[in-house]
Amino acid sequence: MGKPISILICPDKFKGSLTATQAAEAMARGAVRAGERAGRRVAPSLWPMSDGGEGFLESALAEHGRGELRSCTVTGPTGEPVEARWLYVVQHSEILDAEIPTACIESAQAAGLHLVPKDRRDPTRATTFGVGELIRAAADAGCRFIVVGLGGSATVDGGIGMAAALGARFLDANGNELEPVGANLGRIAAVDRTRLGVRGPDGQPVTVAGCRDVDSPLLGPEGAAAVFGPQKGATPEQVRQLDEGLANLARVAWPPSRQRPDAVLSGLGAAGGLAFGLAAFGGVALWMDTLALSDDPKARRRFRAARLVLTGEGKFDPQTLRGKVVAQVCAAAGEARRPVAVIAGDAEKPEEVRAELERRGCRVIAVRTLVGPGVSREEAERSAAALLEQAADDVVSAWLNSGLRGWLRRVGLGRLAGWV
Repeated sequence: MGKPISILICPDKFKGSLTATQAAEAMARGAVRAGERAGRRVAPSLWPMSDGGEGFLESALAEHGRGELRSCTVTGPTGEPVEARWLYVVQHSEILDAEIPTACIESAQAAGLHLVPKDRRDPTRATTFGVGELIRAAADAGCRFIVVGLGGSATVDGGIGMAAALGARFLDANGNELEPVGANLGRIAAVDRTRLGVRGPDGQPVTVAGCRDVDSPLLGPEGAAAVFGPQKGATPEQVRQLDEGLANLARVAWPPSRQRPDAVLSGLGAAGGLAFGLAAFGGVALWMDTLALSDDPKARRRFRAARLVLTGEGKFDPQTLRGKVVAQVCAAAGEARRPVAVIAGDAEKPEEVRAELERRGCRVIAVRTLVGPGVSREEAERSAAALLEQAADDVVSAWLNSGLRGWLRRVGLGRLAGWV
């Protein structure tokens, strides 16, 4: 069969159908089957990924290869208790030359849209209070560094729920304390930070970093309320109310000692403005690129070692370009000069998105969707694993039979193709 062909498989989750790990496994099965049919040995390297939303813990655990998943009961997005997990891992800091207890927190565990039945979704009432409780639990456990993955939330509260759990109080014009939900954003006149803070059992401050699933602004037509509010159940009137409320929060709550971001608070709209809340109330100045693929030597080596990269997500659309997994994978593959095939559940304006990815330097050899002729969205969700496996088989087969490899097989020199 010749030397094995290394294929790097690094999808995001297919929301509502497959975790990133399940998606990677299905793609790997299809890739191996395509290789066997072509007389080639495909060596898939699975690297399930997360952009900060659902699956962040799974991705973090896979990346670290160690760690302990812990759980605690916190306040869910509707105010009812939910069981949420977080990852405790000890990492070595080369700068400090010390072992640092670290926590990875997935905000969707405490405030996720999947925790709210469709008929009860209302982002004006949903809260991120439980996210603050998770941060507090990690700090109480002795973690000195906390990474909060942002995405997949049911909320548009600007992070005031999270801040309230960490000690902040939000007051109206008469000094009355407000419930920390989106409906009250426009009524906030002052913030009492007297008891706000994240400290460990020894009283030392804890460093908190944010990991965003998108780089959307907080405000405006591309902001947290306008783009994601309707997906969380907001009516047009509620979208207007939430956007105005977030603008009020930005005026009132940004610490005067810190330089304010631009007018629309670029990059702080993730998870219904929870990114803003972490920056304004959690002191977060470190925003991690969701995957940091371009800056990670280990990641660069993995991309260079691959002959082909397979990636995918639930929906391939213009939001993909705003820092989501597929865009970052394509960027890293482009730097390594490796071709990429994208398989998505569905797509919107795929040619425009593909063209932009190619303009950024990535060679996208295929874009496939599970939804298509004869396959409805409902069928794609029910049979996602089988459809994804077949799509990967088709894509890898077409790639193996393209160019010189395909020509050698067509002229009867298939054995030589195995060495190309």
